[in-house]
Amino acid sequence: MSIASAFDELTKLVKSLSNDDNVWLIHLMNKDEIEYEYNQRIYSLNDELIEEDIQSLNSMHNIGEVKNIVLNKFKNYKDSEINQLIHLIEEHKESLNFRSHDFSKYKEDPRLLNFILFKILNDDKFDEFNVSEIQNNYLRFIYIIFVLNNSDSFYRKLERSEKEFSNILIEKSLHFKNYDNIGFYKWALKYIQDNRQLSRRFHLNQYSPIQDAEFKVTILSVFDQIYVTDLNAYSVLKDKISNAWYQKTYRQKNKGKKHYYFFTEKTQKCLQIIAKKNNIKEDEVLENLINEYYTKHFVNHKGEAIYTLNT
Repeated sequence: MSIASAFDELTKLVKSLSNDDNVWLIHLMNKDEIEYEYNQRIYSLNDELIEEDIQSLNSMHNIGEVKNIVLNKFKNYKDSEINQLIHLIEEHKESLNFRSHDFSKYKEDPRLLNFILFKILNDDKFDEFNVSEIQNNYLRFIYIIFVLNNSDSFYRKLERSEKEFSNILIEKSLHFKNYDNIGFYKWALKYIQDNRQLSRRFHLNQYSPIQDAEFKVTILSVFDQIYVTDLNAYSVLKDKISNAWYQKTYRQKNKGKKHYYFFTEKTQKCLQIIAKKNNIKEDEVLENLINEYYTKHFVNHKGEAIYTLNT
């Protein structure tokens, strides 16, 4: 076989690969380069190799660039070297159990993707490879499936996680349906990011929303994770955020207005003492007492209101 015909075969093979295949194609290219540098074979999950993969994925503006990079690199290589790469590509392609599956729904639904990644990184310990450093969530997902994964049961785990996500949508399609606006979502993200314990537990450092819609997805995703992990923590945090947001907007709305409450002299004195001892305003004392009473007597064990204004 001539060099030209070997390269033609490589070109045909590379161009037949899908966009998702480009992720593991990067891995094979980096593996080839490291083995050439050290003049020895390396393990496919070698730490240096994975680090190189992550850097490559993060440096590319378009994953489609990979095909041209590979072809430009090998166009002047020897016939034996080109054929070796062809063999590696074919071998890896045949080893992929999930290559025929359509993962487009994960790419199109960032909330679903965030939930699946959360389940993967918590259940299967893939994060020991620092895979969370891959900035693009979808590329991180594909890299886990096509490079790191070696389990035949992985797809069943995906199906179980999808079912769990579907149940969340039925029960909690919007975790804060009374505050479904961009102002709330931006404020809420900052509120929970300031909590270091929450940030570590739910990998909040991986979220960097820019567009308005991304803030909503981020908050929904975080509360999806808390909801399936610790229902009590979910209810407590949700109530805390709801109350804090209500108080914030209430004060903004009523800034400069004078409120009048008609209490007995004894009750008024008690109110003043509570406010003074806690170094807060009388309005805040009333809000706290009302919220505490409401939570205790008008909310069920799931954190949902028992009554509405219409019942």
